[in-house]
This record gives sequence, structure tokens and C-alpha cells, in this order.
Amino acid sequence: MIGLPSFRSGHRLKCESVHQSLASGPPCMAEDQKNVVRSFARIAALLSLWIATHPYMGIFHDGRLYTLQALNRLDPTRYSQDLYFSFGSQDSLTEFSHLYGPLLFAFGTTLGHFYASIFGATLWMGALNFLIRPLFHARCEVLTAFVACIVLDASYGGFGIFHYGEGFTSPRIFAEAMVMTSLGLCLRKQLPVSVLGLAGALAIHPIMAATGIAVVGTWVALENSLARLFIIFAALIGVFLALADVQPFTRLLASFDPEWFGIVWKRCGFGFLLRWKVVDYLHVVAVGSTLSVAYALGDAIVRRLIVCIAITSI
Repeated sequence: MIGLPSFRSGHRLKCESVHQSLASGPPCMAEDQKNVVRSFARIAALLSLWIATHPYMGIFHDGRLYTLQALNRLDPTRYSQDLYFSFGSQDSLTEFSHLYGPLLFAFGTTLGHFYASIFGATLWMGALNFLIRPLFHARCEVLTAFVACIVLDASYGGFGIFHYGEGFTSPRIFAEAMVMTSLGLCLRKQLPVSVLGLAGALAIHPIMAATGIAVVGTWVALENSLARLFIIFAALIGVFLALADVQPFTRLLASFDPEWFGIVWKRCGFGFLLRWKVVDYLHVVAVGSTLSVAYALGDAIVRRLIVCIAITSI
């Protein structure tokens, strides 16, 4: 009788302990749940930043041109008499309309453009994450770099007319994603797959792809003399194709007559360095200063990538 109360209280404590353990679950399960919540919170925060800095404004800027080109691919007779298509257009240099057109056909112009913009932004952010991970060691550094790429000034070129990670549908954002993926593969020493990514970008937007090709080519050439010979040989082939009047290489030798050049000089001033404003040159100086700081603080991989980017830019 004397030991009965202690038995009951001990039994009650054990039951409460078991109940609490079952309610809280295994420690590892609770930690996994916390990690899932943290990951979801990070993704939600990054998406919010992207939406705040890249608001969707519908079909505008070059989105109008590429949407019109895709519609023309769907029905060439509809715009055959339009001056934009009468003598050929930039659509002949890209396969983007073949991919974009079916989306417009399936969902209509408004929704098709909207869905393509979401898909392009998703690919772009995924490619950015893939590129920066080999460049930084700590998770907080990767996250900081990712946020910086989203919120900092994305304009480039004269008059700030172009932006990376554009908020509308054009082949540029998809080509940028492919180029960043290819650079990430190059950093991971997967050059053959990297070349395939650059080939895909070349089919969508040759100019955006050319930058990635130059960076990857410079990266390889810095460590391989055979690669340097191959690059020289490829350049000579390009000159030969231009002399042989093969598109688009023949455009390397094209020139404007004085009257047409006057129109281009007036309406496309962003393409001429002599027409740039002081703020445009200051923007280049700011980017160069950022790269200089990154070169001073970065490791060997970061420094090598900056050198390749600098050579390509020059």
C-alpha cells in the first residue's frame, strides 16, 4: 500500500512522456519539416522580389515584334503585305517563332504571351542558380548573389534600352538562360554538354549566344593551345562564309548607304558609342568597378571567369 502512489505517479509520468514523444514526432522529422518550410520561404521571397522588380506589363517593347513574328509563322498570308515582312525580317535568324507560335495558337495571344513570360522567367532563375553555385561556397553567399542579380540595375548598352531577365516574352530571356546554364556546365568541367547548350541558344538568339560562345571559348583557350588554334580556324571559316555570301555571315560585310545610315544613326543611337550619354559610360565604369572588387576578393575560378568576361567585352 505504501508503494502504490509512487507506482501510479511513475506510471502517469511515463504515459505523459510517451504521449509527448508521439505528439512531437521523431526529432529528425521535425528538422526536415523546418527545412522544407525554410526552403519554401526562401523561394517565396525570391519570387516576390522578382515580381516586384520585373512587373508583368503585357505585350510591349520587343515582345510586340516577336509575337507578331510568331503569328506570321502561324498564318503567313495574314501579314504578307506588311512592310515589316515584305523584304524579310529578323525572324529568319531565329527558330523562336516555331516554339512560340504553337503556344499562341493554343492559348491565344494574351495568355500565350503571359505563359511564355512565366516559363522564361522560371528558366532564367533556375539557370542563374545553376551558374552561381560553383562560384560561392556558403549558402548565404549564393542567396546574396541571387538576390543581387534580381534587384540591382539590369540595364546594359546605350540609353539603358536593354535589360537582362526581361519581363516580357522574347528569345533573349531564353537564350540568356541557356548561356548561363552552359557557363555553369563549363565551370563544372562538362564542356561537351556546355557546347550543346550554346548551340540551342544560337538557334534562338544568335547575338546572345555569341557572347556565351566567346566566354566559353576564351575559358578553354586560356588553358589549351589546341583550342586556340581551333578558334582561329573557326574565325577564318566565318570570314570565308561571309565572302561566299552565306547568311548570316554575309552581314559581317554589309554596310549602309549614306541616306539609310542617317536614319539608323538618328533612330538607333544606342548602337553607336559616339551617341552614348555620360551616364551610359558611367554605367560601364560601375560594372567594371564591381568586377574589379570581385576579382580582388574571389578565388581562382571567379577570377578566371572575370578575365574571360573582360576579354569578351573588350
